Amino acid sequence: PIFPTGVGGTPAFSASSGALTLSNSTWTKIPFNGKSFDTTGAFDATTNYRFQPLVAGYYWIKAQYFIGTSAGRIACSIYKNSGDVCQTLVLGSNTNGGISVVTQGIISLNGTTDYVEAYAYQESGGSVAINTNAGLTLFSGFMVRAA
Repeated sequence: PIFPTGVGGTPAFSASSGALTLSNSTWTKIPFNGKSFDTTGAFDATTNYRFQPLVAGYYWIKAQYFIGTSAGRIACSIYKNSGDVCQTLVLGSNTNGGISVVTQGIISLNGTTDYVEAYAYQESGGSVAINTNAGLTLFSGFMVRAA
C-alpha cells in the first residue's frame, strides 16, 4: 500500500526556528522549536529539534533559512543520524537584504532509530543571525511512500 494502515495517519510536520546566531565557519544545528503541525508527534521541538517517524518509509524533507549577509559561502544541510545526506551551498547576496538557502530531498527512514535534523553554516567572516520569520526559516517533511 502507498500509506500504512493502523498508525494514525501519514507522518508529516512543519516547524519554524527561534533565534540563532551562526558563528563563522561552524556547522550549527537549527533549533526548530515552533511547530506549525506534527500529524503523528514525531517531531521533537523542545530538546533535539529532530524528526523521528515511527513508520518506515521514504520521506520528502526540506530545510531552509534566511540569512542577512553578502559575503562568503552559506550552506544548509539535512543530517540523517548525525551525518550529512543533503546539502545546498550558495554565495552570500545582499540583493534583498540577504539570501535564502534551501535544501531538500527524499530520504529513507527506518521507522525506529532513524532521524533527520537541519544544520546551517556561513563564512561571512563574523557571526550572523538567521531570520526567524516562519515563512523564511522552516523545516518540514512528509511521507512519500511506506517502505
